[in-house]
Amino acid sequence: MGGLGGDPRQDLDEVFPLRTAGPTRVVSLPRPLASVNESFQDVPHGPVDARIVFEFPDGR
Repeated sequence: MGGLGGDPRQDLDEVFPLRTAGPTRVVSLPRPLASVNESFQDVPHGPVDARIVFEFPDGR
Protein backbone atom coordinates (compact mmCIF):
# COMPACT_ATOMS: atom_id res chain seq x y z
CA MET A 1 0.00 0.00 0.00
CA GLY A 2 1.03 3.55 -0.48
CA GLY A 3 2.35 5.35 -3.42
CA LEU A 4 3.32 8.64 -4.89
CA GLY A 5 0.47 10.95 -5.62
CA GLY A 6 -2.18 8.54 -4.39
CA ASP A 7 -5.20 9.31 -2.29
CA PRO A 8 -4.27 8.74 1.39
CA ARG A 9 -7.93 8.46 2.39
CA GLN A 10 -8.55 5.73 -0.16
CA ASP A 11 -5.36 3.97 0.96
CA LEU A 12 -6.60 3.98 4.55
CA ASP A 13 -10.02 2.72 3.49
CA GLU A 14 -8.24 -0.25 1.90
CA VAL A 15 -5.70 -0.85 4.67
CA PHE A 16 -7.92 -0.90 7.75
CA PRO A 17 -10.08 -3.84 6.58
CA LEU A 18 -6.92 -5.80 5.73
CA ARG A 19 -5.57 -5.25 9.23
CA THR A 20 -8.80 -6.22 10.97
CA ALA A 21 -8.98 -9.40 8.87
CA GLY A 22 -5.79 -10.75 10.43
CA PRO A 23 -2.09 -10.27 10.99
CA THR A 24 -0.23 -8.13 8.49
CA ARG A 25 3.45 -7.43 8.04
CA VAL A 26 5.52 -4.84 6.27
CA VAL A 27 7.93 -6.23 3.72
CA SER A 28 10.84 -3.90 3.16
CA LEU A 29 14.08 -4.09 1.26
CA PRO A 30 16.83 -2.06 2.97
CA ARG A 31 19.36 -0.54 0.59
CA PRO A 32 22.19 1.93 1.12
CA LEU A 33 21.44 5.48 0.06
CA ALA A 34 24.33 5.25 -2.41
CA SER A 35 22.25 2.78 -4.46
CA VAL A 36 19.38 5.22 -5.02
CA ASN A 37 19.87 5.51 -8.81
CA GLU A 38 20.11 1.74 -9.27
CA SER A 39 17.08 1.27 -7.04
CA PHE A 40 14.95 3.64 -9.11
CA GLN A 41 15.85 1.60 -12.19
CA ASP A 42 14.98 -1.65 -10.42
CA VAL A 43 11.44 -0.62 -9.52
CA PRO A 44 9.96 -0.75 -13.05
CA HIS A 45 12.53 -3.14 -14.53
CA GLY A 46 13.79 -5.43 -11.80
CA PRO A 47 12.77 -7.77 -9.05
CA VAL A 48 11.49 -5.41 -6.35
CA ASP A 49 8.99 -7.35 -4.25
CA ALA A 50 9.01 -4.98 -1.30
CA ARG A 51 9.07 -1.36 -0.31
CA ILE A 52 12.62 -0.05 -0.68
CA VAL A 53 13.92 1.70 2.43
CA PHE A 54 17.10 3.70 2.02
CA GLU A 55 19.62 3.57 4.84
CA PHE A 56 21.64 6.69 5.52
CA PRO A 57 25.40 6.33 6.04
CA ASP A 58 25.12 7.60 9.64
CA GLY A 59 22.56 4.90 10.50
CA ARG A 60 19.42 7.04 10.50
